[in-house]
Amino acid sequence: MNNGGRLACFGILFGLFVAVEASPLYSRIYQVSCTACHSAAPALNEMGQRFAVTGVAPFKKKSDDVNTKDDRLDLTKAFPFSIRASGYAKLRRGREILDFATGETGMSPFFDMHAPEKIKLMSASSVSDKLDFLLAGTFAPAINDGAIRLNEGWVRYRSGGVLPVNIKFGQFSITDVMFNSKTRLTFQSYLAYELSRIGVDRGIRIDGYFDDLPISVGMTNGSELNSSAPANAAGIYRNDYFLDDNSGKNFYAYFRMKFSLFDLGLFWLNGQQQSASGVLADQRGVTESARSVFGLDFAMHANNSVRFYGQALMNQWVDFIDPGDRYSWYAGFLGADYFASDELAFSLLYNYALAGDFKDSGTIYEGLGLNAITSSASFYLSRNARVIFEITLDLLPIDDDLDFVGHEDKEDYISLGFDLSF
Repeated sequence: MNNGGRLACFGILFGLFVAVEASPLYSRIYQVSCTACHSAAPALNEMGQRFAVTGVAPFKKKSDDVNTKDDRLDLTKAFPFSIRASGYAKLRRGREILDFATGETGMSPFFDMHAPEKIKLMSASSVSDKLDFLLAGTFAPAINDGAIRLNEGWVRYRSGGVLPVNIKFGQFSITDVMFNSKTRLTFQSYLAYELSRIGVDRGIRIDGYFDDLPISVGMTNGSELNSSAPANAAGIYRNDYFLDDNSGKNFYAYFRMKFSLFDLGLFWLNGQQQSASGVLADQRGVTESARSVFGLDFAMHANNSVRFYGQALMNQWVDFIDPGDRYSWYAGFLGADYFASDELAFSLLYNYALAGDFKDSGTIYEGLGLNAITSSASFYLSRNARVIFEITLDLLPIDDDLDFVGHEDKEDYISLGFDLSF
């Protein structure tokens, strides 16, 4: 099919979306509009950012509370529950699916339907004036063999006083104190976090906040999220297990400063990750390797309609492939959102990464190189349902070498999809 035929097929999709009248989780609990916390869902406004940072609800619960006649028991009549769903159709410039060991596979899915892409089930509420929780599981048909995977599951204790402190314990995103990927307007993600392997993990974090600016320190498991190991005595198997297969831990800290025109944040992480092995470094190693991540971010609101933000990360991986090796590489992103009206929002997202010491290494980590810009328009059919039209341009040149690792094909795409909450 030629390019014109592909675009014609793509254009037919404009008629496939139906408006959904819905009410997301916190709107249902507190009986307020989505606009109380969102400039344009899911992007947060200042009140929403304050709620996310401090955990202190800016509203009082309404008459849906159960009258238990007990001041120490806070319940709602209905269990707090919501769903968020997204899906899209994508036209991709790169025709071939490549195998990094053997080259072309002969498969060419330039046109694909990701419908649904993800269905997220979420529950969150206050248990008392000092304790709240969140549970979020995702059904993503294309990954995890279609199983529902727990993304986040944590409890948080909030103490008051002159210097309020939150203690969050469980499974959560360690980047949510910087830029929460769930609140971006694009389908395209903040790839610097994914490439740097900082995201959802199990651990504990202490957040202090002054003037709504976070100061955070945390510790998470050292192994990957899906690692576990049985705890056995000699002989018969005992029903005990570890969710971490080693004693190493990741330690990290973050703090943000406020200036007249913008906020500036600093991030540091030091810990471990699984090493890699094999000629292409495509296999799981048998040891743990050390890693450090240093980050700098900024956020600026030009006015109520425009915001700018960005993140830069430097990664250093030691003993990752061979003992004594040291690889440094860099990643980051820049973004801008324009909230034109109640029905329309635009977003730009620029993702960039340098493979650094992995360049010309002959391993799959040559693929860390990245240079792509994404532009999207969100058309709001209701406060919590939008149609998204998105274009990503791949600006990185194709590798001109004999191996099959690195940037072997262009990755431009056009997508049309939906994102809704109920």
